[in-house]
Amino acid sequence: MLSVASLWIPFTLVAALGQVARNAMQRSLTGPLGTWGATKYPLPLFGFPFSIVFFAVVVLVSGDKVPWPTAAFWPWLLLGALSQIVGTGMMLLAMNDRSFV
Repeated sequence: MLSVASLWIPFTLVAALGQVARNAMQRSLTGPLGTWGATKYPLPLFGFPFSIVFFAVVVLVSGDKVPWPTAAFWPWLLLGALSQIVGTGMMLLAMNDRSFV
């Protein structure tokens, strides 16, 4: 049986497989949607529902109260979201040029 401290191993493996599947799907979307359209489409469609389910499971299992974010949290959230979109767009551009090094 896995201890709580070693749960990072299966989560990392599942996340890596999910990332590969998402990258393959996004690459196939670059034709019909363009590079920047393909960066935004999969995130709300797949990422948001998964994150809500994961968050709910963690809260239910841990029994912790959910803290409300402070005002300092929101700029960091925006920076992270925009960085994710730009980074994904750059990855798709590199994949289109077949230079994913």
